[in-house]
Amino acid sequence: MEINLSEKKKSLRRECLARRRTISQANRAAWDGHIAEQVLTLPEISRAARVFCYVSMADEVSTRKIITHLLAETKQVFVPSEDHKLLHRDGVFELVTGAQQESLQRRAAIEVDAIAETLDVVIVPGIAWDRDGFRVGFGGGYFDRLLADLRPDARTVGLAYDLQIVEGGVPRDPWDQAVDVLVTETSVIVPGVSE
Repeated sequence: MEINLSEKKKSLRRECLARRRTISQANRAAWDGHIAEQVLTLPEISRAARVFCYVSMADEVSTRKIITHLLAETKQVFVPSEDHKLLHRDGVFELVTGAQQESLQRRAAIEVDAIAETLDVVIVPGIAWDRDGFRVGFGGGYFDRLLADLRPDARTVGLAYDLQIVEGGVPRDPWDQAVDVLVTETSVIVPGVSE
């Protein structure tokens, strides 16, 4: 009996979450720094005026340095609302209007449909990734819906640790969206361009 796509994704999700939990604090801090440096030098980030970025939780690749830097450059930065699952489901996101040392000030909830076509770059989280830019997330489909609504010239950037890269590809549903660039602690992967 063949395992269905949903079960394959669940299994891969468990495996990659377990791998992510094994990263030491020292390695995580160093790798997050390398990833942030690489992201901030991407031409698509330099050109962007409006960036959507996830706010890292638990053992995800940290986005704090990235968000703080973008705000210092006076870019408009959008982030998911605090209760990710509930507010994602409702399609509500918030505009970040400033940063303090340890916390983001959040302002003015905005429906995602109202901003999707105005975004220049979306920074995407994931649990498992492949070199074609496809990912397995938590399974809610929130980012896939957002990415599907972007302008054709908007760019998408995924963040991952090398140990989250799955050789041979991740299971894909027809609605899954690939990113344009995937950044890890050791490389910048552009799907379709040989390394």
